[in-house]
Amino acid sequence: MDLSQAILEALKEKPGQKAYELACRFGVKRTDVSALLYGELRGRVYQDSQYRWWLRETEVIAQPKQKAKTKKAGFSILPCQVIFRL
Repeated sequence: MDLSQAILEALKEKPGQKAYELACRFGVKRTDVSALLYGELRGRVYQDSQYRWWLRETEVIAQPKQKAKTKKAGFSILPCQVIFRL
């Protein structure tokens, strides 16, 4: 099992852990855990105001942004392309 999968399992078992707690559990640097949480696992986890990490109930997959195609009242309108998986 790779580290990202292990982090997901750990958050499933005990939600609300901080990055340093996860790092201690797996014997890795906090920066390695943070890089995964903010990178590869983005959309599958979220962080609260007390820096605790939680699993999302639904996975959010952000699509690459497209250039604005229409303008209204001087504002650029960008299409929102977020897909929720249940």
